[in-house]
Amino acid sequence: MECGAVLRETDESITERVRGVSVTVEGIRHYVCDSCGNTEMDVHEAGLLAKRQAEQVATQKGLLAPAEIRAVRRRLGLTQRELEAILGVSSPTVSRWE
Repeated sequence: MECGAVLRETDESITERVRGVSVTVEGIRHYVCDSCGNTEMDVHEAGLLAKRQAEQVATQKGLLAPAEIRAVRRRLGLTQRELEAILGVSSPTVSRWE
């Protein structure tokens, strides 16, 4: 889209730096321009990429992954708002964590 060349559909790995950590995600359908290197993807795939990147960053930094935070909260029988109140954080902090 940047240079006007035709984009090629692929599910090649995507490597990016996220919060100071290099992460590689496999299996995300996206489009790449072989001329300029620009990449594009639909909203669903972008959300999946962000989720997988967050999980990898958490793991590499020794933190709970979003799914783990959600599982602990649910195991405790708490809503996001209830957990925010207990932790003394503003809304929608827990939502962003999860």
